Amino acid sequence: MKIWKRLSGWKGCRTREVDSMGERRMFSKTIIDSDNFLDMPLSSQLLYFHLSMRADDDGFINNPKSIMRNVRCNDDDLKLLIAKQFILPFESGVVVIKHWKIHNYIRADRYKETNCLEEKKFLQLNKGNEYVIGIPSDNQVTTIPQPSGNQVTTIPQPSGNQVTTIPQPSDNQVVDNRYTQVKLSKVKLSKVKLSKVKEDHKGPINKINYAEFVSMTNEEHQRLIDKYGDDKTNAMVDILDNYKGSKGTSYKNDYRAILSWVVKRYEDDTSINKMATKKSANQRVADGISAMELARELERKRDKNG
Repeated sequence: MKIWKRLSGWKGCRTREVDSMGERRMFSKTIIDSDNFLDMPLSSQLLYFHLSMRADDDGFINNPKSIMRNVRCNDDDLKLLIAKQFILPFESGVVVIKHWKIHNYIRADRYKETNCLEEKKFLQLNKGNEYVIGIPSDNQVTTIPQPSGNQVTTIPQPSGNQVTTIPQPSDNQVVDNRYTQVKLSKVKLSKVKLSKVKEDHKGPINKINYAEFVSMTNEEHQRLIDKYGDDKTNAMVDILDNYKGSKGTSYKNDYRAILSWVVKRYEDDTSINKMATKKSANQRVADGISAMELARELERKRDKNG
């Protein structure tokens, strides 16, 4: 099943027809519904869709970094797409959508060949209809079959006992290593871990200072209020603020610090204050009784002397 994406103008539920196939792109659910794709952060998925929408009719994009900046994605998103081989990079900076031929079937009368002819020479199609980077020999240039006339683009398949092979360089042929492998320096993921892609990979976390030394997100602060109330939350923030200010201590997450020990400190302090208040009240009562007894004693002495 294909999902149509149209960049043409929308008006209600109707679309404006356009003549150029370059204004329309399709996406195969086989690719975009795979775990390998859905495990990526949303920003990486978004960049893939934008690159695919702006690719030419052969799946090439000659300005991937400009598109990345325009849609507010970052280098890690681009590197992740390369590392997972959703796009294939070239030394020139051009990239190509690996599954382009799976996503799109373009009619011959609407097809316009890419301008990235040098990069296209190094592309081949495997049995799964995916682009792979090969090495053409001296006397052979590997090209992607193109439609002619009204013919629909098809992928040649081996017949009989024929085995499809990828051309290899001869013994005396000099191999350009630039196209034999993707350099590791270009696909290092500075902070993105493929084994554990976090859901919250959406940019920097905005924290608010609720005291001089205490900061947390608005959601974390609201969770404290919902659980403990305004007064108790403010008191616990003050406890943590005074502690960090006096000790010079810092925490990776002030919200977690409050849950781990500040709540107990607040409850202990509250219990001690209640005990002190009760003892003070009892002492005042005792002091009042002593004063009354002293007054009565003085009164008896005056009566006796009088």
